[in-house]
Amino acid sequence: MKQQMVVIHLDDASLVWLSGVVGASIAPALYDVLRELVEQQRKPVMVDCTDVVAIDDGVVSVLAAASMQAARRGGIDLRLPRGRCHLVKDASAVRHAFKAAYPAAA
Repeated sequence: MKQQMVVIHLDDASLVWLSGVVGASIAPALYDVLRELVEQQRKPVMVDCTDVVAIDDGVVSVLAAASMQAARRGGIDLRLPRGRCHLVKDASAVRHAFKAAYPAAA
């Protein structure tokens, strides 16, 4: 399954949709997108990983860094498989959310 990243803007809100096996090759582009969204003060910023089947730790690190940058503006709304939703504002919250969603990767 090929990895994909799609960014959608609606008014001040933004959605970053990830799918497939999300590997390290997408981490730099994801970092740039999330940094730009935080700098533009988009709110909310939602990252939808409901269609992600596996994720690289480097991508989780990018999400963790972005959540800390976005914390002053409310954090990042993270959507994970099996209906899991988390408002994350720091690295530990991101890592905890992904451990719960992908226990085999922990």
